[in-house]
Amino acid sequence: TLYYTNSGYYRTIEAQKYIAAHRLEWNPHSRFRLAFAEAVIFGERNPELAYLIPINLFYSAEHDLGDEDNALMSFDATWIPWPSFKLFGELLIDDITTGKLGSDFFGNKLGWLGGFSWVEPGDFRNLDASFEIVQLRPFVYTNRYPVNVYTHWTAPLGYHNPPNSQTLYSSLRYRPHRRVCLQGSWTYLKHGANSDDLNAGGDIHLPHKQGTSEDAPFLGGDLQESNQFVLEGRYELLLGLYLLSLIHI
Repeated sequence: TLYYTNSGYYRTIEAQKYIAAHRLEWNPHSRFRLAFAEAVIFGERNPELAYLIPINLFYSAEHDLGDEDNALMSFDATWIPWPSFKLFGELLIDDITTGKLGSDFFGNKLGWLGGFSWVEPGDFRNLDASFEIVQLRPFVYTNRYPVNVYTHWTAPLGYHNPPNSQTLYSSLRYRPHRRVCLQGSWTYLKHGANSDDLNAGGDIHLPHKQGTSEDAPFLGGDLQESNQFVLEGRYELLLGLYLLSLIHI
């Protein structure tokens, strides 16, 4: 958002913000899928023609354009080893310096997700279970230019928890009737939050500041831990219209 004044009057100009993305999927087997995806956030200028070419690599295009935008890439896979059981995983690369992999270098902004879903485990009909673990390194999704942050308004476009965090999530869902769904879930979050005197990479809107330490340990900063249990009941009155009841513990 930009603004200027004239004779004591303020005028606000909303900066234009754009996202371009593409995805390639390959199914070498009916139970196995591999995928590659890219996205780039940019703004404060007209739409960029280089990002409209479907076969163009955004990382290369963004570098050729002067490294002024925020490009991300990801690799994911899904495997169904047997019917009703699915394994899945994803690797997100926001920024990477291969020579500093394994260190606390702030510029290695990586994230990964892994988990499984199991339909009718142990022959319990109409029941399904899922589990996943997600780790986001410090400064993931951030950018030195506010318009390029990986958000829409105040909501993240990627994973909903903040950077510099680890999330464990599990759920059980039961459908006694096609219109009724009962679900219980548990979320355990560890977050390396920023403090008054340290930017630990725990806020999507606060990028690394030039001239400060290049080290950003995973879950460094003000370590915060939380548990959340949610009980949910849902009834579908009409197609797409639900009555919902939630209990947070």
